[in-house]
Amino acid sequence: MRIREVKYYFGRFNLMAHYTDTKEDFIYEGLTFGNEIIKGNYKWGFYNVEKINFEDNRYICGYLVKYNPKKDEEVVDQSLHKLSLEEINDSVKAKSRFFLHIKSGLISFHPISNQITDAQFINYFAEIFMEAYDNFFVNADIQIISNRFNILEKLKEFSKIYKINIILHPSNPSNSDLWDSVDKKMKELELSKLQEQYDIKQDKSGEKIKSDANIIAKLTMAEDGYGKGEVTGEINNEVKTISTKDNPVTDKAPDDNSSNTEVLESLKNTSQEIFKRFDSNENKENS
Repeated sequence: MRIREVKYYFGRFNLMAHYTDTKEDFIYEGLTFGNEIIKGNYKWGFYNVEKINFEDNRYICGYLVKYNPKKDEEVVDQSLHKLSLEEINDSVKAKSRFFLHIKSGLISFHPISNQITDAQFINYFAEIFMEAYDNFFVNADIQIISNRFNILEKLKEFSKIYKINIILHPSNPSNSDLWDSVDKKMKELELSKLQEQYDIKQDKSGEKIKSDANIIAKLTMAEDGYGKGEVTGEINNEVKTISTKDNPVTDKAPDDNSSNTEVLESLKNTSQEIFKRFDSNENKENS
């Protein structure tokens, strides 16, 4: 039988919190407290969450589930040969599978067409997790990991740049030589977030900013899943905005009928390519 494949996105689960137990236990408990959120007619929560080992690496996997608290379902009464409505509680509308590499925060997840978008997964995952701790001294988000240097190539297409917006989080646990100085400065200043906007003078093209090492480093750090960068300007006399999130890293893996190991095996090469972006110590630990 042919194995059906689905698309997985890769992101970075950025966590800033005070905890006394291990990071693994803190994340696992946050995903298993049973909290849920309501969005429109649906509830969202985490289910089938478990810890697993894969090639000497620790993962937490499970599903972000979208479900209907109450739904009238049409059923048949075989004895009377009539149709009737029966109230069904907590019927699953869609579920999005995820795999979280604990040490690095690398998360791979499978959005569901027309039901759970990548943006919904990113936003609701973090919201439910923080709700588990009553939003008390815990801040979490997921940033999509993009193909490297894509935005730098796009930057060359601008004939004029109006502005650049950058939001960054400090790395955890390792960083890259390409943005090491930016990361160290944020940690030195004890920042939880860095937010900058560069506005170019109206009579200037912004050409110099394309080769500025500091800005290139920050945009690359955003592409690696530690934030977001946007550039607004003119391409072919049209105003355009490009983002570090425009070209996400994705891969194909077997669908939910396959085991955790089978899915992780399919995603392994892409995961290792992402790990290689960072320093040699992390590469050795995750190879």
